[in-house]
Amino acid sequence: MTAYHELIRLNVKHAYYSDGVSSDFDIKPLTKTARQIANHRLIFRADESSAKLFAPLHADKVMVSLDDITGMTFGLSLKNPAFNMFSALSEQDPSHKAAPRPADTAGKLWIGKRPSYILQNTVGSTNLTEKAYTLLTCSLPVDVDTQDKSVTITVKNEAAENVIEHVFAVPKEEGQAKGRLTTALDLSLLEDGPYTVSVSSAPGNAKDIFLLKDAHESCFRYVHLKFAATGLMNADETPKARQDFDVSFTAIEKKWDYLVTLTGTNAAHDYKIVHVPEGGASQINFENPVVELQETKKKILRITTAAKVAYKQKPYANIKLVKTGGSGDQDVLENLPNPSPSNAGSEVYIQL
Repeated sequence: MTAYHELIRLNVKHAYYSDGVSSDFDIKPLTKTARQIANHRLIFRADESSAKLFAPLHADKVMVSLDDITGMTFGLSLKNPAFNMFSALSEQDPSHKAAPRPADTAGKLWIGKRPSYILQNTVGSTNLTEKAYTLLTCSLPVDVDTQDKSVTITVKNEAAENVIEHVFAVPKEEGQAKGRLTTALDLSLLEDGPYTVSVSSAPGNAKDIFLLKDAHESCFRYVHLKFAATGLMNADETPKARQDFDVSFTAIEKKWDYLVTLTGTNAAHDYKIVHVPEGGASQINFENPVVELQETKKKILRITTAAKVAYKQKPYANIKLVKTGGSGDQDVLENLPNPSPSNAGSEVYIQL
């Protein structure tokens, strides 16, 4: 019977969930990686929250040498439509949107695509970090306004080495001080991975690009794993110990507001909200109530958390509305509801 050794495990985690595990994605190798897996007789298996890569062994050694595998790329396709409601994502930043082309790019290279987010490690490390890139598949769109007669487009790799340096003439209409270059730079001979691109008319305005020739636009995130030539296999052809890579998401954090409407005799008393954490839960502190409305028999209080609170799948328990007074504090309502992460104002309404 053939023995198998687990080489890689890719875990998807999320702080929102009680167990810290996310089952919101399908994980699949991109086309080039799928070919590598097949050519090296590896076995890929994915479940709801992780993906695993196995190598068949013969006499404790790998059957096909792995020293030519220096990178693998996987796509995470989102299958939970509610994921964005409770997740803190780079897409929520205003910079994520693709801006229209400015009237004058002032010699800068303008690409005009909204960023994509790639999770990658450095060689020798299993720590994944997310970075924004312009994702390209085979060519770089070039759009430059400049007074220069020609410009040089330079593409550098991670080692800051020039891998492409191409000079373009800039077309100008007669009598115009500036010309406009619109073309495309072929990147098909480059290996997949991160690069920077700059133009000689604005050398300080380099752009981060990521080349993925078989990128699928439907992928929510891409995970690009990098290995040394001996990253998966020892010199004696035995496999190295399993490497775990974690894709980690965090929950949205907001300040919570409780709007307490007091009517009748309740309006004559003072109230506060307190949280009594249990089971190692974090303490939520509340600011002093602010009176939004004061009438003879009606009062509205706004009670806000002192800091932003991270949403959790399991609601925070033991949040209480307490009546204060000379006779001591008195619990009025226990286990107040948590605001919904889909509520833009993060407000809860209470009426007594």
